[in-house]
Amino acid sequence: MRWKVRTRPIPRADRFTSPNIDRRADMCLGIPGEIIEILSDRPDLARVDVCGVKRAINIGLLEGEELGAGDWVLIHVGFAMSKIDEREAKAALEFLEGIGLAYAEELAALSDSNIT
Repeated sequence: MRWKVRTRPIPRADRFTSPNIDRRADMCLGIPGEIIEILSDRPDLARVDVCGVKRAINIGLLEGEELGAGDWVLIHVGFAMSKIDEREAKAALEFLEGIGLAYAEELAALSDSNIT
């Protein structure tokens, strides 16, 4: 089977207005967290702070990326998906606070998580 590769980026405005997107589908959120420390006995784990909630998350997907205390990462279900800068993190937090319930549910899920 051959796959057709799109050679141009989708314009930003089109990302949210594409007729191919099922707007009824559930959405998963990534939330920004600030790394407090990389766990010395488990270098694939980091302790992060997300709006006062402190949890260990898995940073193994960012292998090869320089990470340390004070860095920001985008977290989904206990895994750091990407490293982001502080400006991007603050903007994402403001957006998430604005959408309300989904953000509260994601924070609750993070609070209930226990990655060790």
